[in-house]
Amino acid sequence: MPDDKPEAEAEALVVAPTWAMEETAQPAATREAFPDPKLNELRPEFRALLEPILVELARLGFQPKISNAYRSVEEQAKKKAQGFAKSARPGAHTWGLAADVIDRRWGWKVTEENAKFFGALCRLSVAAGLVCGGTWFGKGGTRERPTHPSPWNHWKLGWDVAHVEMRNPPAALRREYRPG
Repeated sequence: MPDDKPEAEAEALVVAPTWAMEETAQPAATREAFPDPKLNELRPEFRALLEPILVELARLGFQPKISNAYRSVEEQAKKKAQGFAKSARPGAHTWGLAADVIDRRWGWKVTEENAKFFGALCRLSVAAGLVCGGTWFGKGGTRERPTHPSPWNHWKLGWDVAHVEMRNPPAALRREYRPG
């Protein structure tokens, strides 16, 4: 059945034991604009890398949505105070070089379906040369022995499953960014 193929592809992205470490080809996504207004909050250099991933996730049958992109320094400090960020210091979100991507149907719910989505997000992100928080298991931690426990560990995903950021951005991009 043709409708089973995207689900089977997505399943393989999570089930494969080395999903986060495999070298894979660039996703077969197009450069057409993905209809998410939060893309406009990102630096063009990062947006160009993230947009094809969102298109590919949609092609696989998911419904990707950026839940959080740019954060001001004040917003970052507030996220830290609420326990939703590890640092109050400026970083990838304040530089316009990070986004938190969820499936609009499941949001942050800890379910097997959502684990498949986050597994696909991480695999595509790593293949595109980006960093995915789903590969973060805590200092010295691994998928088998995470040092930062998370409900996602059951599916061998790290603690910040929705987070995607640019890997090693040039110094010129590591400064506060104001969208628009």
